[in-house]
Amino acid sequence: MKQRLLRSKLIIAVTILSILSGVLIGAFFHKETVVVREGTPDTPAAMSSVNLMIDHGDGTIRTWNTISWHESMSVLNLLETVASAKEIVLLTKNNMNNDRYVASIDGFANTTKGTSTVRWQYWINNTYEPRIASKYYLKPGDIVMWKYVTEQTR
Repeated sequence: MKQRLLRSKLIIAVTILSILSGVLIGAFFHKETVVVREGTPDTPAAMSSVNLMIDHGDGTIRTWNTISWHESMSVLNLLETVASAKEIVLLTKNNMNNDRYVASIDGFANTTKGTSTVRWQYWINNTYEPRIASKYYLKPGDIVMWKYVTEQTR
C-alpha cells in the first residue's frame, strides 16, 4: 500500500515537473508578434493601422497586415517597427543632410553595377514616392510597398 502511494506521488511529481518544464521552455522560445494584428480592411483595427509589403526582386514578397499606426509615423518608422519585432533585418544610413534612408533590407543592399543602380524604393497605395522614407508620414489605411528595383526616375 505504501509503495503504491509512493508510486502515485512520484507520478504526480513527474507530471507536474513535465508541465512546468514545458511551460518554461515554451515561454523561452515563444516569439510574441507585436506587429501583426487580425483585421480586414473594414474593421476598426484596419482603420488605425497600415500595411507593409516587401518585394525582394527575386520572387520573394513578404507582407504584414494591420500594423498598428501612430501619429507622425513615417515610412521608415514602419520598417523599424517590423525590424524591432525581428521580422526583417534593416540597415539605415544618413545622407549628407543627416536624413536617414534605407540602405539594406534582409541583406539586399543598395548597389551600383556599371551604369545601373539597384536600390530600395517604395510606393504608397500603388503610387511611387520619391521622398526619403523618413520624411513621408503615413495615414491610417495606407499600404506601403518596398521594392528592390533598378533606379526609378520621376
